[in-house]
Amino acid sequence: MADINFGLGDLAYKGVSYKTKPGTETMGFRVFGGSVYFSINNQKDFHPIFNRSLNSACQTVIVGFLKEILGASPKSRRSYSLTTYDKQQNKQVFDYAFAIEKDDQNLVSIKVKWANNEYEAVIKGPFGMSFGANELTPAERSAIGVKSLISWFEHDVPIQSAISNRKRDFTNGSGGGQGGGRGGSSSSSGSIPSDESYF
Repeated sequence: MADINFGLGDLAYKGVSYKTKPGTETMGFRVFGGSVYFSINNQKDFHPIFNRSLNSACQTVIVGFLKEILGASPKSRRSYSLTTYDKQQNKQVFDYAFAIEKDDQNLVSIKVKWANNEYEAVIKGPFGMSFGANELTPAERSAIGVKSLISWFEHDVPIQSAISNRKRDFTNGSGGGQGGGRGGSSSSSGSIPSDESYF
């Protein structure tokens, strides 16, 4: 039998993605090199328009938001904003704002804003599913989609992060997205506007 060279780098990891409005990009979460990334990609060439690593604090906050939004009333929002250190200005400056919202139809969406850019994607959930003779409403599908995302963070992420966290050579610029898996942006404070002012 021939030897087959196969390593952890050859594994395919399951991510979660959604189409943005109006559908020319995808927004999603993925695991790479032991870290969780949130990104927006152009569907034509898959070039990342926005890419940030999410440390454990961000992941915990996002999961908490998702759980809270399920039981929240319509037109509810949970959001946070992050800053990053600017060496030239020698201070913390706004990096991006992240929000999870429920509209008046109980559809849940993810929204991100940075610089002069703003993107939104609805968590639409499974299509073609029904309970008996009753087809799921868009709001019910969205709620299932939110629960699936929570499950991904709580069950898939720990496993994928552990098995993909192999030693990497950072001397050749292969470190990955801004901030790294365990550092990067910090919670906004001081003179930085509140996240509510961004949406």
